Amino acid sequence: MLPVPGKKLLIAPLLLAGASGQPRHVRLRSHHPIGGCACPSFSLSDYDFGSDDRESYEGAMIDPWIYAVFPDNVPNAHQFEASKFLGATRYELTGYFSGRLIDFYQWAAAQNNEHEQPIGGDDESDRRARYAEFCVEDWCYRPDPTPVLHKEVLSPAEIAADRAAYARVLSDMKRAGAKLCANH
Repeated sequence: MLPVPGKKLLIAPLLLAGASGQPRHVRLRSHHPIGGCACPSFSLSDYDFGSDDRESYEGAMIDPWIYAVFPDNVPNAHQFEASKFLGATRYELTGYFSGRLIDFYQWAAAQNNEHEQPIGGDDESDRRARYAEFCVEDWCYRPDPTPVLHKEVLSPAEIAADRAAYARVLSDMKRAGAKLCANH
């Protein structure tokens, strides 16, 4: 199931299904958000998350940011997060919501088997914020057809350098086993 862009995406029922042990498998559009915090590296794209009628789950407001967890047998798309500064890569993540709202430390344990102690500092509240855990089973990507157009660029040389860097990221993705989405 691939929800329709622009329509209200109801995540709470998907979280409840995961928590009950009967997860609903979905394919979600997502991207790496440009955030100035220690936040999840994926955000859902193209869906309505109306501010006046936002869903809640376990007492937390549902946000479009998700903690995506990639198993060892699936290329880890977190490796390509830096691409967000070079182009707007779009992802389609196939999998299910576990039913858990997790923080950065729980995500690091699930994704990397890293059991970190709280770091503290200014970003600690960001690391403690809880977001829906999405268990990825497969994914594909759609490269940005016009990379760097979303930022201010001063010269043709900078455009060429950014496009070359973005091409290297896409090459790294292909080498890691990532697939282009169909109808590309």
